[in-house]
Amino acid sequence: MTTEHALEVLSTELNAHLLCGEFETCADPRNFIRTSNRLFDACMDCGMEYETDDHVGWAAERVAAWLCSAECVA
Repeated sequence: MTTEHALEVLSTELNAHLLCGEFETCADPRNFIRTSNRLFDACMDCGMEYETDDHVGWAAERVAAWLCSAECVA
């Protein structure tokens, strides 16, 4: 079971990465890579399999499921 703190970190890292935009057009490519790496680490902490092809998509689905769940409503 993933802790609420880990899901909050995942959500924060996903937001930071998505704010960078696309790699080809982002203002700071190094920041794009940093946020991608931090997001990957957060995904691993939330139970993502290492072989997952798309960690950004996995994170988006996991965060959406968490936000729509009863766990988040308190």
